[in-house]
Amino acid sequence: MKSFRFPWYDSNWLTSYLRAKEHIARHYPDRLAHFIDAFAVLRVDPGFQLHVVNDVFDDGIRSRLRQAVALLQDGELERHEFFSFGRLLVHDHPVLTELQDELALRVGDLVGEEVEACYNFLNLYTNLGVCPPHMDSPVAKWTFDYCIEQSAPWPIHFSQVVPWPEEWRDGGADWGERIKQDPANRFTTYVMQENQALLFAGSSQWHYRERIEQKYRRNYSHQAFFHYIPKGTRELVMPQYWARLFGIPQLQDLVIQETDNRLAVSA
Repeated sequence: MKSFRFPWYDSNWLTSYLRAKEHIARHYPDRLAHFIDAFAVLRVDPGFQLHVVNDVFDDGIRSRLRQAVALLQDGELERHEFFSFGRLLVHDHPVLTELQDELALRVGDLVGEEVEACYNFLNLYTNLGVCPPHMDSPVAKWTFDYCIEQSAPWPIHFSQVVPWPEEWRDGGADWGERIKQDPANRFTTYVMQENQALLFAGSSQWHYRERIEQKYRRNYSHQAFFHYIPKGTRELVMPQYWARLFGIPQLQDLVIQETDNRLAVSA
């Protein structure tokens, strides 16, 4: 979901962060530094480099994943991003949840910090597949994007690690093209193969895909997205908890309340 303040998908979190920061600066200036410093753990070292991970799973697990996709029932498929991304989704599938826990140590070793699973989803792109330029919220600070199966390799483009775009000034409808063409973003193109994964900093790297190439009658790309956060930050990444975490009740009314299952805290 995009916010009124930023035009890209998944920008509600950054809008909530800026609203909270502005409120604190105005009404509690002595607490501002503490608020900003608390989020340092969610920012990414500018020197981080995307990891290409080959031969991720053995044949047995690959078969389980393909079967999980094949056995999906129509009622299990989320369709709210079909017209914007050309994809169907299934959040927190049991097979993915099991694998995500097993991958956590490997992901942590690669990114250089202890991580915990946040959420996952099956990402089923269709003939209409496209991924506009965006950054994810910090509930996806680290994304392990695994290719299950595809009709043909489909390029994806990543910027270098950049600061959160807090000073964004929307210059019009061509904002996405301007992100792509900005030389400061230094985009690199990757072409994923089946049983390969890309581990990237979803909330600190612009990423996008052009429209899927119409090579066949049915063009598709089926992926498993495993999202991780730094260990112990589950409430920090969720704006609805900031009022309590920072002792400022007014923040409850300022942040954008997320309702999807990515932001559920286990009891």
